Amino acid sequence: MLTPDTFMTNAAECGFSLYMGVPCSYLSPLIDCAIGRADVRHIGAANEGDAVAIASGAEARASRKRHRREVYRALILSPSMPRMSNP
Repeated sequence: MLTPDTFMTNAAECGFSLYMGVPCSYLSPLIDCAIGRADVRHIGAANEGDAVAIASGAEARASRKRHRREVYRALILSPSMPRMSNP
């Protein structure tokens, strides 16, 4: 089984440094690991929609600064993401 610390280390090697999500009992070990590490940033969100909005804002900011090589990758920690429905 993959430990939260191993996951975070592998994700950091792939460029992920920003984590956000809704606190839940399923992902508490992963969230606790993100909070406790100095090489990543964790932002708590009230709901999955807020987490997606934060990730979108981080990506939009990064797209402006790509010429400076300041790229942010975000990972949303959520056991269930909202699904799009067809109208």
